Amino acid sequence: MLKKFLWMLLLVGLLVPVLPVHAQFESFQAVVKRSYIVVRDAPEGEIIGELEWGTVVEVIDQSKLWWHIRTPEIEGWAWSGNLRKMPFTVKVSAGSLNLRAEPNTDAAILAEIPQGTELLLIGKDDISGNGGIWAQVRYGDLVGWVSAEYLDCFFCVWQRSTPVTVHDERTLDTPITAQGVITGVILIGTEVYREVRLTPNWGSEVIGVMDGGSGLAIYGQYGKHWIYVRQINGTLQGWLPLHRIFLPADYPISDLPVLEPVATPTLTAPEIQPTDALNAIVIGYYGGPVVLDAGDDWDSAVGHLDRNASITLIGRNARSTYYLFYYEGERRWIPYEFVHVDGDPYRLPIYSLKSYH
Repeated sequence: MLKKFLWMLLLVGLLVPVLPVHAQFESFQAVVKRSYIVVRDAPEGEIIGELEWGTVVEVIDQSKLWWHIRTPEIEGWAWSGNLRKMPFTVKVSAGSLNLRAEPNTDAAILAEIPQGTELLLIGKDDISGNGGIWAQVRYGDLVGWVSAEYLDCFFCVWQRSTPVTVHDERTLDTPITAQGVITGVILIGTEVYREVRLTPNWGSEVIGVMDGGSGLAIYGQYGKHWIYVRQINGTLQGWLPLHRIFLPADYPISDLPVLEPVATPTLTAPEIQPTDALNAIVIGYYGGPVVLDAGDDWDSAVGHLDRNASITLIGRNARSTYYLFYYEGERRWIPYEFVHVDGDPYRLPIYSLKSYH
């Protein structure tokens, strides 16, 4: 009788379905790698707040491409492509290294970092004219810039997957209509580099200071180091040093008219004719042209386009390295090397290189 009872228990055990055991989500830390991101009450939900670049968050759950994040001030959901999982660190290889407020050697020194110190890598700045490649790092409670040359892993900073910190994102709230011979955007940086001067030399009178992120109508150059500009949506007009301006990456400065080095040079070149849209044909390779949610972040890919597809471009970033267009009803970015534009892309309005999702 006992043996029969045991056999029945065994049979019941074999018939009972084994329910899958779901692994508990293991939380981890991540860092905001863009100028700012929005936090929502649910994936694709309402916006409840913002976080600035360099903010460290705790990721406590995920839903597809959305992360549930938490800080002492806010809890909600954020697009995972705007965050970088920690740790992503580099070490100081020099005897000591200056942490600066901006990516240039004239910027204020925030701290001196000892050799061997481990730093959280947030972003990079590889714009020519700044004195090489700079790494944006977190050092304790400080966020600042160090020269990548004095880190143990220069390639870690240089590699494409490291986000480029786009300085115009924080203030470029509305598109900039193309004006002047060519249109640019002034960097957010040390005030001295945003000083507008009466004539093109450092000893000339300062007649005003451009706000960081201002759109500029550019009319000409002198000595290939100074450009004559007018502030779009403003009245300030005069000479600025060239190396603090976002211009299209491949734009030859020699194509700008050479102006007289005077306070009010004669402007003879015709102004660019702006447009809100240009047709383009998709070209590409390596598995097809990629569509990005955040222009400078290849980790934010949301799809691919077929070659020879027709698309309509509605904007560009300041350096014309990415174009904005509609993909499945949403504004997305496509790298410039994947499209052939029918017309002059510099006529398109300039948008902040960020996610519009």
